[in-house]
Amino acid sequence: MKKVTLDILIPSYRASEPHLLGMLNIRKPASLEVRYVIVLDNPNANISPCLSRRLEEPDTILIRNPENKGAPISRNIALDAATAEWVLFWDDDIVPSPEILFEYAAAIGREGDAPGFIGPTCTPAPCNTFTVGVLASDILTFWHLPKGYDRLFWGVTANLLIRRHAIGNLRFLPVFPKCGGGEDIDFCIRVVKNAGRPFHVAWDAKVSHGWWNDGRRSYNRFMRWAYGDSVLSSLFPCYRYYNFPNIVEFVILGGGAGGVAADFLLGESAPVLLAAVIGGALLGEFFVEWAKQAVIKGNFSPVTAVESSLVRASNDLGRFAGHVKNIRLLGMMERFDYFCDGRHLRHERIVAAVKFTAFVIFTWAILAFV
Repeated sequence: MKKVTLDILIPSYRASEPHLLGMLNIRKPASLEVRYVIVLDNPNANISPCLSRRLEEPDTILIRNPENKGAPISRNIALDAATAEWVLFWDDDIVPSPEILFEYAAAIGREGDAPGFIGPTCTPAPCNTFTVGVLASDILTFWHLPKGYDRLFWGVTANLLIRRHAIGNLRFLPVFPKCGGGEDIDFCIRVVKNAGRPFHVAWDAKVSHGWWNDGRRSYNRFMRWAYGDSVLSSLFPCYRYYNFPNIVEFVILGGGAGGVAADFLLGESAPVLLAAVIGGALLGEFFVEWAKQAVIKGNFSPVTAVESSLVRASNDLGRFAGHVKNIRLLGMMERFDYFCDGRHLRHERIVAAVKFTAFVIFTWAILAFV
């Protein structure tokens, strides 16, 4: 029986011996002919002797970038070097499940006409209030994969298998941040449109991904994701929709426009009105998020509501920064349907409407008592 050829593409900045050796030495089914293409994206990286010996094996191609080009461009370099029927994208800091290649081989055998397969990228149990808030915010929905879906338009490149024919000449675009954010969504949607059908979900083809920075508090990543995502609505206007202002937009619009007219319409000074808008937005965001967590997830912790709100606010701030950078004033209140099917828009609009109403009520209440 002819083997199915599979190239595993790994852009790596860290050159971590435990992670890369774990991927290189994983068990392989007899039905697959597996090759690795590793793009080292750090010219100053030190490769351990043990890893160096493994990289010299005939099943591995090592490409060294002369300078740091970023993960998206490094994936393009790996794609150009790939020759297999299927390509599997992995991040360099994941730990694949021991049977993952068997699961993907089985998926190809069952549904070989699919353009690709998306496997879950699992995170550990939360280790502090910050990571509890990250999970509660649902910002990792497309890492863990949304329940109730067996077809999706995109998946994160930490664990993504695509038929080479479906990719064709498509590549990751250079308009996205060097460190990543939005490029996987754009690439996958173009592959789906090229293939004429969405990716299949391979629920048992799992990888694990540790908490970034060992779970230490940082919002830069969530800001960067949305900063990159901000161009998606322009690239795919069919998935664009508009919503009520989020917390960042409310502060910008309410504080800016309201500040100009404060003396004339409300008899308040601009600083007082701005403080009221910020305070009203913070209180509205917290109380609605707290209620949402309690009603939908049964989590009554106010700390979790605060942590979740901060994650979401950082994401909103990144999106706003992306619109400012691209001089897209019409990007205010513009959203992208990440599910690409319209099924969740009503829910998103209801939550946004409730939050916006809370922003206004709390702002008015603060002004009334000042």
